[in-house]
Amino acid sequence: MITKGVSARPAHVVRSAAVACAVAAVGCALVATILGHAAFGLGLAVGLAAGAGNGYAADRLLLVGVPFLATSMLRIIILTLVALVAGLAFGFSRAWPVVAGIAAAQLILALSAVVEAVRR
Repeated sequence: MITKGVSARPAHVVRSAAVACAVAAVGCALVATILGHAAFGLGLAVGLAAGAGNGYAADRLLLVGVPFLATSMLRIIILTLVALVAGLAFGFSRAWPVVAGIAAAQLILALSAVVEAVRR
């Protein structure tokens, strides 16, 4: 979560990261499908979409006044459940692209925050 101490526009950081994750998800799904690995691309896209929601969840929960530790634990549990459900849906041997997509989304969120901090 980017606070106003670091950024005057925390919502902009989350929105920028969500847009970048959506573009990456569509790109991964299309490229993987063209290359004949549609399940892999779909897994990455699902992970990117779930990971993009993490920034929004952090922002909303903190605005409500939920302590940061509680929001962190809740979001970790939710992302873990997304990965487990993907494992059940795709088979656990093919669930790692979902986990990789979640990780990539977190990197995109961090890069969005860095870009915003540098602009300031």
